[in-house]
Amino acid sequence: MVRHLARKLFQRFIPTKTFWRVNPKTSKISQAKDRQDLEMLGEVAYSTVAQNDASPDPEQTIVSKNDFFEFYWHAQAPGLLIQQKYPSSAEPEYLSFDQGSYLITKLYEFGKAHNIAGLNTLHFKQLDLFWGLMGQANSNALGMTVNNWLFKQYFNSHLQYLGHFNQLIENGLPNYAPEQDQDRIGRYFCRVYYNEWRALAPHLKGPVDIHDCGTNIALFPALMSAFPTFTIEGEKVELKSITASDIDWTGEDYIKAIHKRQPENYPLPVHFKNIDLLGDLNEFNKCDLVFFNDVLEHLPNDEQSLKALKEVWEKARVGVVVHVPIEEEPSTIWDHFITFNVDKLREWSSHLEGARLVSDEVEDHGEKLTDQGYLIALKSH
Repeated sequence: MVRHLARKLFQRFIPTKTFWRVNPKTSKISQAKDRQDLEMLGEVAYSTVAQNDASPDPEQTIVSKNDFFEFYWHAQAPGLLIQQKYPSSAEPEYLSFDQGSYLITKLYEFGKAHNIAGLNTLHFKQLDLFWGLMGQANSNALGMTVNNWLFKQYFNSHLQYLGHFNQLIENGLPNYAPEQDQDRIGRYFCRVYYNEWRALAPHLKGPVDIHDCGTNIALFPALMSAFPTFTIEGEKVELKSITASDIDWTGEDYIKAIHKRQPENYPLPVHFKNIDLLGDLNEFNKCDLVFFNDVLEHLPNDEQSLKALKEVWEKARVGVVVHVPIEEEPSTIWDHFITFNVDKLREWSSHLEGARLVSDEVEDHGEKLTDQGYLIALKSH
């Protein structure tokens, strides 16, 4: 999942009191005053980053002022475009994107503009910075607060997920390979969730409670809170409760706001917990199913990642559900530390006592789910 998309980005990198104010009806990129204002804001932003993010590890810090301003000017582009193209308060079409797809779209534009061969060359701190600057530019150009813009993006993402997941339930899997969805994050992950429930549904004996680990912005719990009961390929799934945990989550306020708007559409609340998978799991209550959707690759090393999986396996009454990217090298832009391949997933499943690897029993586009990065293991009792 896209990490670190939170209000903290804006508060950390750029103090709110330094936001510039422009009149969308008269502002032009070419106007000297606007350019001067943006230059000044850029200097403040760079000073803030340099002061707050000093690190002895050069790979962990944006140290070049030139590199910073390349990010800065490209990140301002969407907001400046709004000022030019949309003279009224009308919202631009691209704000209907889910936030992950929107961010990736802008990053690929950045890569093309600056001749960056692969986005893997960027570090996740740069991704955070880029997203924060871009959000600041867009929110100001639209005359919105940063918090309102973030909620708008989150709500867009949630609506996209609802639509994609509902379409899969009604029509089944599309007839193209999963990797074709990777440039549209919402569609891609809903296919992941759908496949997980396809593998689980025939084995469930009644209502289940679920726990989403490493939930971050909690789009999966938000989605499932709208689907307390659903039928997938003829098999009924019923949820009793939903728990979401992380060491630093950012979705709780958004989910509460969505539920408050339309309580009749969200029968299940989402319960949040602060749980560090690398620490003491005493606060991790027993539950039926535990989900690790694109989480294990973010843990520091194989030893700690496998340890967390084994410990949580003991907390699960029915089983665990894992999805990870298949990579040859860790993707630094997404803050990955370890890689997974098919052999490693099957070997890790052997460490789960009494596990039945049901991801080997279900296919998507002619390929076993395990071969696509899933580890869906159920207890044999």
